[in-house]
Amino acid sequence: MLALLSAAAAGVNCTALVSPVDAAPVRSPQQIHSVIAERLAGRSVVEIGTRNGDGLSCMAQFASKATAVELSAAYCAKLRTRAAELQKTSGNTFSVVCQDYRTAPGL
Repeated sequence: MLALLSAAAAGVNCTALVSPVDAAPVRSPQQIHSVIAERLAGRSVVEIGTRNGDGLSCMAQFASKATAVELSAAYCAKLRTRAAELQKTSGNTFSVVCQDYRTAPGL
C-alpha cells in the first residue's frame, strides 16, 4: 500500500513542502496529503476541521483555491498565521473560515 501511495504521489511531496505541527494519528500522514494534493491540482478544496493545517498547507500549493473551516478560535488564529507564512514563502495561501461548517456561507 505504501508503495502505491508513493508512486501515486511522485509529483507531489508534502513531506518536503510542509513542516507538520501535528503527528499521525492526530492528522493523516503526509504521504496521504501528497496523494490528495496531486489529485486536486487546479481544483478547489475545503477542509473541515483543519486543526493546525498540516494537510491544507500542502494542498493549497496545488489547488486553485483552498479554504480551511475551523470552529476552534485557537486553531483559527494559528491557521491565519500559517496561511500568511505560506503566502510569503510560496506565493500560495488558503482562506480561513472560523465557524461551524453547517452555518458557513457558501459551503
